[in-house]
Amino acid sequence: MPKVRSAKTLAQTGLSAEKKLTEMAEATEIYMKKSYHSMTVPTVAAIMTLRCNSMVGSAAAGPAFGSFLICPPAILSAFAAHMIRLALMSSVMGYLKSIDEICGIIRMNIRAHDMPLLASLKVMLDERNITRAAARLGISQPALSAQLARLRDIFKDQLLTPAASGKGMVLTPRGNELKEPLRLALQNLQDVIGAPAGFDPKKSDRTFTIGANDNATAIVGSRLVAFSRRDGLSGIRFAFRSIDLMKLAGQLEAGDLDVALVSKDAVPSGMPSQPLLDERFMMAQRKDHPRGLRRPTMREYSHLEHIIVSGEGGGFRGFIDDVLARDGLTRCVAVSVQHYSVVPLLLQSTDLVCTLPQRFLNRYRDVLQSLPLPFNTRPFTLHATWHARFDNDRGHQWLRQQLKDCATG
Repeated sequence: MPKVRSAKTLAQTGLSAEKKLTEMAEATEIYMKKSYHSMTVPTVAAIMTLRCNSMVGSAAAGPAFGSFLICPPAILSAFAAHMIRLALMSSVMGYLKSIDEICGIIRMNIRAHDMPLLASLKVMLDERNITRAAARLGISQPALSAQLARLRDIFKDQLLTPAASGKGMVLTPRGNELKEPLRLALQNLQDVIGAPAGFDPKKSDRTFTIGANDNATAIVGSRLVAFSRRDGLSGIRFAFRSIDLMKLAGQLEAGDLDVALVSKDAVPSGMPSQPLLDERFMMAQRKDHPRGLRRPTMREYSHLEHIIVSGEGGGFRGFIDDVLARDGLTRCVAVSVQHYSVVPLLLQSTDLVCTLPQRFLNRYRDVLQSLPLPFNTRPFTLHATWHARFDNDRGHQWLRQQLKDCATG
C-alpha cells in the first residue's frame, strides 16, 4: 500500500486543504487501480477515517494501518461499510467530497447508524411538513417524529418548529443553514453509490421526471408515453411538472428534474442540451371571425386585441412585442394566461387573437383558423436540457434518445 502522510503532517507543512485532499486521493487512486478488488472493509474505512479526522480534528482514531488510520468499529455499520465499499469501486473522489460536506455540516462525531437520519432531515427541510415528509419517505408519521427528536438532540437545535398559522413548520436559522450543504452532500453520495451499471427499459421500474409546459408535454410527452406503452415498457413511469425558470438550474442539479424541455434561451448556463424540434408561429382566431380570412397587415395586427401565454404567469409582453417595436408599433394584450390549453376556449368565445406554435394549432384546426403572421419571427427551437452529471447515466441516455425520436418521428 502506498505511503501517504497523515493529516497532521500535511497540515504542518502548510499545504492547502485542496492540495491535501488531492495528494491523498491520487495515492488512493493508484492503489485502487492495482488492488481494489481485494480491499478489505478496514482498509477502505481507513481512507474515510483519515479524511474525516482531518476535517473534524478527531483524536479518537484507531491503530495505525500503514500510513492510514483504521476506522473505529462504530463507523463500520452495515450501512457505512456498504457505502464505502461501493464508493471506492466507483469514485473515491466523489465519496471523499461527500464526506467533506457531511463533516462540514455537523462538525461532530455522528455515529454511523445515525447517518440515515440525514436523508430524513433533507426531506423534512424540503417539505416543512411532517405528514408529507413521512409519506415521501414511506414511513409512519410517529417514526419520522422520533427521527426528528433524535436529530434535534444531535444538532442541539429545534431545526423545524410549528408555524404560527398551524399549517406546516418553519425552519430555524440552523435548519435553514443546513439545507443547502446537506442537499449537496447527499447528492454526491447518491452519485457515487446509486448509479446502476446498466439499463434495460423492459425490466426497469425507474421514474423519469420531465419539466415542461403543457404545450411541450402535449407535443413530445404524449408521444413518449404512447411509444413506451407500445414497446411494452410498463414498469417505467413519467412525471411531467411545470417549470419555474428561476429554479430550473437548481432542480436539474438536485435531480428533482431529469430533463427540462425549454427554449434555447432558457437553457441554464453551462448545462448541456440537445435540440428536439423547430417551430413556427401563426396567428389564431375563431372560425367566422368578423375580420375574415385575409392575412393581417402589420398595422391591423397591432390594432387587434391579443391573448398572450406567459410561462411565468401574469406577463403582458413577449418576443412579438420586440418585433413590433422595431417598426414603432405596439399591440393591445387584453388577456394573459399561463397555460396554452386555456387559449382555444378563450378564442372560440371572443374576437381575440393569439400568436401560437403551428404544431399546437394543428390540434384545433376544427375550431380555430390559423393565418400567417405579417412579419418574420425568429426561429424557435425546443431543447432538452439536463445536468452534466447524468451524461453517462444509461437510463438518462435512453430517455434523451426517446425524446429526440418522439420530436422527430
